Amino acid sequence: MFSNLIKKIKQTGLFYNIFFIFAAALLAAAIGFSLFVLALPQLESLQDKNLINAKVFFILRYYVSPFIPLIIAFVLLTRIIKKYNFITKTFWFGYQNNNFKWALIGLGFGFAANGLGVLVAVLNKNISLVFASENFLLILLASAAVLIQSFTEEMMFRGFLFQAIAKAHKPWLGIILPALVFSAAHFFNPGISTLGKINIFLIGAVFGLGTYYFKSFWWAVTFHASWNFTQNFIFGLPNSGVFSQISVFKLKNSTDSLFYSTSFGIEQSVTALAVEILLIAAIPLIASRQKKRIIIEEKQKN
Repeated sequence: MFSNLIKKIKQTGLFYNIFFIFAAALLAAAIGFSLFVLALPQLESLQDKNLINAKVFFILRYYVSPFIPLIIAFVLLTRIIKKYNFITKTFWFGYQNNNFKWALIGLGFGFAANGLGVLVAVLNKNISLVFASENFLLILLASAAVLIQSFTEEMMFRGFLFQAIAKAHKPWLGIILPALVFSAAHFFNPGISTLGKINIFLIGAVFGLGTYYFKSFWWAVTFHASWNFTQNFIFGLPNSGVFSQISVFKLKNSTDSLFYSTSFGIEQSVTALAVEILLIAAIPLIASRQKKRIIIEEKQKN
């Protein structure tokens, strides 16, 4: 049985196609990261010269400067390799359901999912928050920066990897493999545990399912952005192990439990696990109902 599976993989070119896709993605990521490493001393010198303060430096260091080079590298990748030329158009507004409606729906999903996790942690007395009265312009800058960061990660995982794998093979493979790599990319984040790794894999699967079933790359981008923005810049909680210096609320105190991790936040909780499992089950059902509704509306018009 196993030998037959290996034979089938070789016949379909699965291994070789997947290897090439990941090799191309790794090369683009390496180029982007190298550009970031070269640019980082310049950014640090701006802070050393007091041209930017510590809070602005935090936003640029963790949410902008690592990601702009990656955007450039992956866009070049999809333009240079001919068979991936089609992927670039999947990023832009106007392609399928890449529109303001689905972008707003994604925002709502992210705020609701993370907000529920925070509410459960507050009710369980794992965290208490106080109003921080942060500068509005800094919060606005942070929101734009988070959008850049989330767009870049989704471009890599649900843009390039998902589209390349789904077209060459099966959509389910395009959902699962990028989610695994997405989780692996967070393995060395400070404070992460097995639960955190599982949850990041599952949220990657959620983003992939939404991209596929809702036909909206921007649904995943804005879901991702609002999730990160809510926990890091609204509630002042760690985002993948990174604590923000800017937030509307600040942590007064916190304790570890199944509902909150003092080192990794809501992402390392059973609440996040439950929400992600629910979304994985719900997204295909929502898409199916939407498709039926569209068919009924078209029949009524005719």
